Amino acid sequence: MRRVLIGLLGVALAACGGGTAPASAPPSGGGSASTSASTSASAPPSGTADATPSAAASPDDLSALTDEFDDATTLNAWTRLDGVNGWPDQLRVVNIGQTHPGELYLEPYASTWYAAFRGAMLYKEVAGDFVVTARVWGAGLGGSVPRRSFSLAGLIARAPTRDTPDTWQATAENYVFVTTGTGDRPGSPQIETKTTTDSESVLSLKGGRSGWVDLRIVRVGTSFLMMFRLGDDQAWRISDRFARPDLPETLQVGLIAYTDWEDLLDYHEHPEILNFLQVTDRHPDLAARVDGVRFARPSIPASLVDRDLTDETITREELIAAFGF
Repeated sequence: MRRVLIGLLGVALAACGGGTAPASAPPSGGGSASTSASTSASAPPSGTADATPSAAASPDDLSALTDEFDDATTLNAWTRLDGVNGWPDQLRVVNIGQTHPGELYLEPYASTWYAAFRGAMLYKEVAGDFVVTARVWGAGLGGSVPRRSFSLAGLIARAPTRDTPDTWQATAENYVFVTTGTGDRPGSPQIETKTTTDSESVLSLKGGRSGWVDLRIVRVGTSFLMMFRLGDDQAWRISDRFARPDLPETLQVGLIAYTDWEDLLDYHEHPEILNFLQVTDRHPDLAARVDGVRFARPSIPASLVDRDLTDETITREELIAAFGF
């Protein structure tokens, strides 16, 4: 199978909506959106700096969380956010190896991750600093790119809520994510990056590619890097970086999938309704393939130890050199 390609560095790898929604984007919900055609790849500077493994735990203690999806029974090692504790199941299909050998396959119902809305999610709990990387193809059901707006899949790091339909709160969503598929230009490949604080989301969209995309989230302290790579022969790019001192030490880290935003128009201002439904009568168009998810502790170059990685004096080239292995 194709596997997530990760090098070893040093010792180890060590947003409820209000207002009116634009026709091509999710509701403002107090958040905002920006779109750019693409990001330019930055080549890492030559040479390497000494690196220090994250002090949160031993350098390799997260490796046991890695899943290459070679064994269908490992699906049991992932916790579902949807379909449990009284929440509706948001996945029409989920399997390892049945649809595509050596891959996790996710096919969601019409749903979304924005503001107080939430959809399908599989996760593992991670405490402290981490690097999580996945190779994802956010395809359509009938083609290589979805043709329904905001149909994407990828990585998320989310503050646990452990709520039920009876205890749900509209301001409880706190997370960051990076996904691949299509956003406000159905049929065109895009990368979506989002940060959500107390169910208020800010998103950005960048040009992507049809086919496999490597996605990565790096956490170092309160800093989060959202990264992607459009092919093995391409450089890693930083989609965004977020300072999230509000997020707790332990997060739910894993995969999300969502699709068919335009068909949910009647729910755009009503997460208190949509979150409690399994919507089966719309036109979902996401066939998410995942070729492995790898977890590790980051190795932090001496020049970045104890620094805020969202500080703009730290260049993207420096960050790519450190975490774009």
